[in-house]
Order: sequence, then C-alpha cells, then structure tokens
Amino acid sequence: MADSNPGVSNQNQLKPPVATISTDQTDDSAQATETTAVKKPHRAIFHKLNHETSEYLISNLSMLISSGVSIGEALDAVGQELPSKATRKALKHMEQQIDDGMPFFKAMEASGLFSASTVNLVEIGESTGQLPQNLKVIATQLHKNNTMTSRVKAALLYPSFLLALLFIVGTGIGVFLLPRLLKIINSLNEKVGPITTALIKVGTFFGHFGLILAGLVVLGIILLAVLARINPRVKSALETILFHIPGVKKLLFESEIARFGFILGNLMDAGLPVTTCLTTLSTSMSTHRYRQFVLELSHKIEDGNSFSKVLADPKVHKYLPGTICQIIISAERSGNLSASLLSIGENYEDKADISARNLETLLEPMVLVILAVGVLFVALAVFLPIYSLIGNFNTTGK
Repeated sequence: MADSNPGVSNQNQLKPPVATISTDQTDDSAQATETTAVKKPHRAIFHKLNHETSEYLISNLSMLISSGVSIGEALDAVGQELPSKATRKALKHMEQQIDDGMPFFKAMEASGLFSASTVNLVEIGESTGQLPQNLKVIATQLHKNNTMTSRVKAALLYPSFLLALLFIVGTGIGVFLLPRLLKIINSLNEKVGPITTALIKVGTFFGHFGLILAGLVVLGIILLAVLARINPRVKSALETILFHIPGVKKLLFESEIARFGFILGNLMDAGLPVTTCLTTLSTSMSTHRYRQFVLELSHKIEDGNSFSKVLADPKVHKYLPGTICQIIISAERSGNLSASLLSIGENYEDKADISARNLETLLEPMVLVILAVGVLFVALAVFLPIYSLIGNFNTTGK
C-alpha cells in the first residue's frame, strides 16, 4: 500500500497510467480487483454528500494533491471553504485518522461521505501510486453525472410545475368554487345541459370529499417518493413507467449511453482493470436496468469473455444500439477502446442535450392544453345556465 500522505517527495515517483487495457489483466490488477471485491465497509459516521458538494470536494482534492499538497493539508484547505458544519467536522475527523496512520481510502469509507465507487478508485490509486490521476477521473465522472442529471431535471421541471399548479387550482375550484356555483344553479330551477349536469356531479363530489382526496394524492406522492429512495423494487417500477413514456424514454436512453461511454472511457484511460471499471461504472448508472446490465457485462468479462463476444448477443441491443456495439467491438480489436468510448459519450451527451430541450418544448404546450380544457369546461358549465336563464327572461318578457 502506498503512503497515504503523498507530498512533494512522492509526486515524482508516480507511475504514468497504462494507456491500453485488455481483458487479460496482470496479477497485480487481479489482486487489486479482488481486494476491492472482498473489502467490507466500515460503519458510516456521517451521511453522504450531495452531488454538487461531492464534485467540489473531489475536484479540489485532486488539484491540491496533484500540486504536492499532503492529503491532510488538502482536506483542511477544502474543508474551510465548505458551508456545512457537519461536512467540515467529517473532513476534520478524516484528517485526524490519516495523521494517525489510517490509509486515505479507509478514512473516506469510515466517514460515510463518499460512494463505494469513489472509495474503490481511491484505494486503487493509493495502491498503484496514481492517486492524483484517479481523483481527477472521479471528479470528471461526478461532473458528467451531475450535468446529465441536471439536464433531465431541467427538462421535467417546468412541465411538473404546471401540472402541480393545475392540481392546486383544480382542487381549489372543486372545493371552494363549485359548491357555491351549485347553489346558484339549483336556485335557478332551470333545466341544464349535460356539461352543467357533469359539473354538478363533480361539484357535489368535491364538496364532500375534495380536501380528503387532495390530501390522499399529496400523501401518496410523498410516500411513493420515499419508497423509491429506500426500496429498489419501487424505484425500478417507476423507472419502467418512465421508460414507456415517449420523449422521456429517449432522453433516459441517450443519457445512460452517454454516461456509459464517458465514465467507462475515463476509467479505462486511467489504467484500471476492465472488471474494476465495469464494477465502478455499475454504481454510477442512474437507472436500475442499466446498473444490472453493466453488472452482467462485468461478470461475463470476468469469466474470460471479450467485448466482441458479449456484445454480439442481440439482447444487448435494447441497452446499447447495434452501431454502438459494433464501434466497441472494432475499438477493442484495434486497441483504441477508451478513446472510442469517450467519443461515444460525447456524441450521446449532445444527443441527450437536444432531446432534453425538445422534451421541454413538447411538454409545455401539452400541459397548457390541459389547463385550457379545464378552464373551458368550468366556464361553459357556469355560463350556459346563465345564458339559459337570460333567454327565459326574454321569452317571459315578450
């Protein structure tokens, strides 16, 4: 294990990362992979960082350690810039553990602040003398992940806001306005049309159960969100629904392929074993189906199969398009796999960006149409009896 405090004296001893990776790994790489696989996590002391803070922390640690600053000094410097008191306390605790001789990756693992993939890459970096390079890979991976996640959220934010507004306004109309309109309509003693009849039924229902129904809907959404965070099966079911929505399916598909390309390409470019790269990649995918796909891919590669053999299976094409599989197969044969994967990531990142903008543009008018139909329904139901009453008055007057 390399010294956990790589200062200036150790920086010149770092070995450059291996540029080419194949499925035939060296004994040292296999041992590093085995160590990562059997490593048992310590009990977490603090909660994990959010995505933005994690990216900021890792990127600054990478720059400081690459400049020859010791790990303890780097943690202290970065901790002073963080607004969260709990995070500063966690970093101070890590600094004390490192000063007592604990390896950096074990201090990270014990803190509970970092993901398993981050800890694994730091452990490999310490054992191979490539800690600054691996920290840079982690920072790039986090930045790309955060960028893709932000694009998906941005595409769904405005339509979600309009739908929430529609729900609030509709509930308000149903609970507070419709019962009063019903009294007016009933007092007219006039024969009403089918639209007003439907309004009376809806108004009667909302007058009795509107607030209860609205509360149950809000409670159900909150409960579903909580279950999706703690129960993988619920989250997988919600993802399955999203993958069947036109537009959203395309965006998620392109985002996951972009993430697959640039994360796997960066990891392999850093000189890590293929199975380690795939195991780390599986923890970085945002959807359950792609995490399972990458894990299965890792197991098949670990059994001695090449990318050419694994990706030739037609079942793979529902996760990766046939053209992407062919590019990866050809790149593996030519020894240019990491560069090709990075190119795939950049290409699909651009496609996902376009799909996100198109989805937002598509959803906005659809939600506005729903709002317009609701307003038109209420307006017709209210004004038709009034026009009928005015017509009767005119007839009576004559």
